[in-house]
Amino acid sequence: MVTLLILMVFVGLLMGICFPFLIQRFVVIEINFNFRLACVLAGLTVGMFNFWLVKKTLSNLHKQLVTQARYDSLTNLLNRPFLKEKVNEAIETAEQKGKALAILFIDLDHFKSVNDTMGHAVGDKVLQGVAQFLQTCVRGEEIVGRMGGDEFIIFLPEIMDTEFVKAVSRKILCITKQPWHTGENKVFLSVSIGIALYPNDGKDTETLLSKADIALYSAKKNGKDCYKFYNNDMETVPTNRVLIKNNLKEALKNNELKVYYQPIISVSSKSIVGMEALVRWQHPKYGLLSPMDFIPVAEELGLILDIGEMVLRKACHQIKTLEEKGFKSIYIAVNFSAKQLQQPDLAQLVFKVINESGLEPKHLKVEITESIPILKDANVVNTLQALRNIGVEVSLDDFGTGSSSLSYLKYFPIDNIKIDKSFIRNAHLVPHNKAIIKALIALAKQLELTITAEGVETESEFNLLKIMECDEVQGYLFSKPEPIHKLYKLLTKRE
Repeated sequence: MVTLLILMVFVGLLMGICFPFLIQRFVVIEINFNFRLACVLAGLTVGMFNFWLVKKTLSNLHKQLVTQARYDSLTNLLNRPFLKEKVNEAIETAEQKGKALAILFIDLDHFKSVNDTMGHAVGDKVLQGVAQFLQTCVRGEEIVGRMGGDEFIIFLPEIMDTEFVKAVSRKILCITKQPWHTGENKVFLSVSIGIALYPNDGKDTETLLSKADIALYSAKKNGKDCYKFYNNDMETVPTNRVLIKNNLKEALKNNELKVYYQPIISVSSKSIVGMEALVRWQHPKYGLLSPMDFIPVAEELGLILDIGEMVLRKACHQIKTLEEKGFKSIYIAVNFSAKQLQQPDLAQLVFKVINESGLEPKHLKVEITESIPILKDANVVNTLQALRNIGVEVSLDDFGTGSSSLSYLKYFPIDNIKIDKSFIRNAHLVPHNKAIIKALIALAKQLELTITAEGVETESEFNLLKIMECDEVQGYLFSKPEPIHKLYKLLTKRE
């Protein structure tokens, strides 16, 4: 900086000294001492001003570089490297004082679907809104940072007990359920939170973040929209997303992903009328993994389309095989993600798979989940209508759990609705659930839709649904999801 000052002053003085000579040479006038002195002083002033201007510019540039190095450009929260630096400092302080601290690893549920269906501009606005909200949840030395994507960290130093951590987590879960308005769009979100504690779960930043990430994955596997504290039992299965990411692509290549089937039962006859196709991962080390263990990662990796097509092909071919063995009236229900539904050529793909398998279109049901944000998407509506035009039926899964249940019935071409299992569980003992089920069945009949109840586990639940004239049921009362050869044995036995 001193060198720069000397340079700027020298340049100014040089200008002040040279200017009179130039004037005298080209204008041909007499230059006196006072004029020369004034020019030197003016040059000195210019030099000092240049120094101040350059210094200010460099200072602003330095501030910008520091900001870019420490803060996330989209949300203005601490970025990953600076956040780790702050956590390292806090751990050192906590160690000296003998205090505990907590790290909350927060992830937005179904956020990828927001980007896929509404665009990244809307997704960015949602992230900015969530960032602002999370800042209102902290105080004093508590820190909020963005790890990247839709992942955030809240760091709570010097906690007295876990009750405070639970209170913060509950506040985050409660408020994020409110609709997020981004211009003309209304987005409904939930979050999952994984929590790790110092010193119980780790004594360095990387270990704590890893344990919080494992707890987060456990929260997602247990239905999302909840918080989980880390415990050692969580590592008995590969809950670490990094491990799953590293293995999932190979699993798809090695045919480790299997299709299991859960029977769908006619209430009136108790016969098997359909099956729902459900994907499982036969992991060589950890055994059979449920979709919650790997489907979120598949969405992150962009593998969901490949997995979805694999399930569709296997399901159609295997149900066709059952037809050839004499079971001709059974349909297959296949779940489709938001990403699949947005494929412009999805109807052509389904038609191609049906033709290749020889399955009749009327024996295929496409299930869409109410929780995915595709409402009023014209392309999705056109795709579903194209599928219905060739004879494929459309079923609305998890009905009643989202914020737009009735709107889906208005905008989408639906043939069947499936009542979410949360309403079925102990419905004979819970008057509110009983009333909701009764109303949904009446609504379905008025709209000339078939209705299926999910998660039926007891005879009491089944008897209630039979009295209410529900069309179909599925659940562990009849069978858990099984591979096709076991379902064939079940079909043969029931025949």
